[in-house]
Amino acid sequence: MVLGSGPPPDTWLFPDGDPNESEMAPRLGARKDGQVAWVSLVVALLLFCFGGLCVLGVVLQLPGAWVLLAAALVIELADGLYLLAEDRTTFGPALLALCFALALLAEGLEFLAGILGLKKGGGSRRGLWGSILGAFAGLFLFTPFFAFVPFFGALLGVLLGAFSGALLGEFSHERRTLRAALKPALWAALGRLLGTTGKVALAIVIWLTLTVSAFVR
Repeated sequence: MVLGSGPPPDTWLFPDGDPNESEMAPRLGARKDGQVAWVSLVVALLLFCFGGLCVLGVVLQLPGAWVLLAAALVIELADGLYLLAEDRTTFGPALLALCFALALLAEGLEFLAGILGLKKGGGSRRGLWGSILGAFAGLFLFTPFFAFVPFFGALLGVLLGAFSGALLGEFSHERRTLRAALKPALWAALGRLLGTTGKVALAIVIWLTLTVSAFVR
């Protein structure tokens, strides 16, 4: 008899394999799936809460939609750390590209709405540049005066800045009177308000789209 030849000792008792191993394999797989589901749920809940703050940031005249997209990109790159190898995607390139396009559309809508509002009121190029620069300056100069208004103080500061800038731009014309400059200035502020409203609405769409995708993946 040659030592080391023949089947290993454990096969003498279990010729069909160890029954404990066959029973433990499904348990380990179920435990791993449960851990993946738990981590995915926590990530989705955190994204939901963080996305709500980002939408509020848009109201506060902050780049909330872009911050939310950056967070979604980080999740997409890091989901391989907790998802199974065959399902390592949370959003996918197509969904992220769609949300990126919506964010660009939101920025363009806010900008164009102010321009169209000024043109609707019969404004000139000077009023246009005054409205753009005034909105930017109003975020820093006028917002402190509306600190008592919760969440909307920054928006009111921007609107007042757009109105003041357009008014000064129109009034700088030699033939423009104060009364004649008021109409395009008011329309510039109204256009900015409508544009910001559309921007917030698109930010909500981005937020809900990413959140639903994270929950149902």
